[in-house]
Amino acid sequence: MNAALPSQPTDLASALADVRHAYRIVAAYQQRLFFLLRQIEAGFPELHFAYWEPAEYARPPQGRTTPWTKWCWDFLPYYSSLNFLTQDGVPIGQKLDIGEWFIMVKFFTDSGFNNEIETTPSFSGPDPLKMPPVEETETMIYVSLYQVIGRDGKGKTPGEIVHTDTSEDWEYLVWHEIPAIGARCLTTGGNLAGYLEAGAMEQTISEFLERLIEEGILQDSAKNPVKTSVNRRK
Repeated sequence: MNAALPSQPTDLASALADVRHAYRIVAAYQQRLFFLLRQIEAGFPELHFAYWEPAEYARPPQGRTTPWTKWCWDFLPYYSSLNFLTQDGVPIGQKLDIGEWFIMVKFFTDSGFNNEIETTPSFSGPDPLKMPPVEETETMIYVSLYQVIGRDGKGKTPGEIVHTDTSEDWEYLVWHEIPAIGARCLTTGGNLAGYLEAGAMEQTISEFLERLIEEGILQDSAKNPVKTSVNRRK
């Protein structure tokens, strides 16, 4: 059933209890996402978490901003997010060299969300009432490894590479090249439920590592990665 205002009188005390319950569920859900990111960081010895940002709208506005002049979604920043893990934890604005790589993890809580969905006078931003029923949508995760491979990619930042890659066609752990920015990408992803099962993320990390070893990006032992960059943390 789609989220909607009731068409008949409701027990407001019960409705607000549902709101409190919903926030607690969201907090627990986000904590689980943080655990997945920690698993990924631990699985790639060279990588450290560097940056995150909302994927479909803006960050929460500054404290002096009148809240209702912004999208309501801006106050739910982790509903859909991009998370960057970079070699040696270099800043997201650091220019990369040929051979350097990083991982971007996208969490998309509701595939029914679309930032171009019709707005209405009663809602700031895309109106949830215009979205498909939640039973028809999914919660998604995508794990993408980007590597600079050409001169066009040298000097690009992780953020520039990700935001230039508009391709939605990918095969499981098969490189697709991004000629416009001199980079390539390995991706896996799908319904988050599958990745929350016991051992699922560990298996995904293992398959990524095997692929990187095959490509010579990592040494035969995943515990001793080839250092393709120096420590440039700032």
